[in-house]
Amino acid sequence: MDQGIENIAIVYGGNEQKFIDDAVYRNFLVRRKEITPFYAVAYHSGMNLMVSDDILEITENVVIHPLTTSYAEMDYDHIDTIAQDTNPLDHWAEIRGAFSTMDGEVLRFILAMDIPLNKFIRQELAARGYDENHNWVGFEKAKKIWRV
Repeated sequence: MDQGIENIAIVYGGNEQKFIDDAVYRNFLVRRKEITPFYAVAYHSGMNLMVSDDILEITENVVIHPLTTSYAEMDYDHIDTIAQDTNPLDHWAEIRGAFSTMDGEVLRFILAMDIPLNKFIRQELAARGYDENHNWVGFEKAKKIWRV
């Protein structure tokens, strides 16, 4: 989803949390572009819309859903909903897939020994040579950025 998105309005029915999660991830993906952010709004008749800034300005009678800035407090109900989704958002499918294919003993080892997964992720990102906005900065600078 690396495209210039303008004047967007995506209609969602049903799962409000999924539509909020989608808006959060879309905003993350466009963070390095000069583009207006997405908003998750409740529209009349229980319809949910994800809209860009310019559409929000012309949309009347909406309630803007707050978008999370951190999933650190994500609960098991939210994770269960993601796990049971027959058409999950791509980023959730990717994250779940990484763990669902991992050997159970390795997963238990990670928990039992408090393996710092965030450091493994930072090490991997440093080895790719890009900064936090996916700009090429070279391996040495990337190491300084990610290995904090």
